[in-house]
Amino acid sequence: MFDDLTFDNDETIENLLRTNCINIPTYKGVYVIYTPNDFEINFNNSTIAITEFKGQNMLYHKDILKQKYDISDKKILYIGKASGQRGLNQRLQQMIRYGYHNGTNKRGGRAIWQISNCEKLHVGCFLCENPRVKEVELITSYLHLYGVYPVANMTT
Repeated sequence: MFDDLTFDNDETIENLLRTNCINIPTYKGVYVIYTPNDFEINFNNSTIAITEFKGQNMLYHKDILKQKYDISDKKILYIGKASGQRGLNQRLQQMIRYGYHNGTNKRGGRAIWQISNCEKLHVGCFLCENPRVKEVELITSYLHLYGVYPVANMTT
């Protein structure tokens, strides 16, 4: 299932930041954060994103992330949905703002920001009418295949 995912858009986090997500459609959909070929994952106990929100620590221990990653497919790191008024464009802008200290309302997938060189990770998007159903379908399939959620999906 995951080997044949075809994305409508596919960009690096670095490019999304540089372009302010200009090439990302304002339609609802699902996005997948994944590693490019030959990318080595190194987790940190620190983050480039915010470390605390409303008194809550926003960090995961790197050993927990590594343990989860080691039994995963080592490619897909996060699966998320975008069902807001401006769809994928809005959701990915929130994600980028959060990751670069300019927002607090996008905490899903926050483990991404504890990966060294996370700006080189890819974000693939595809449009769909019912993002919640598609997100649950993909995460459930992933869980059945690997016995864990993608490393940055802590819960569904």
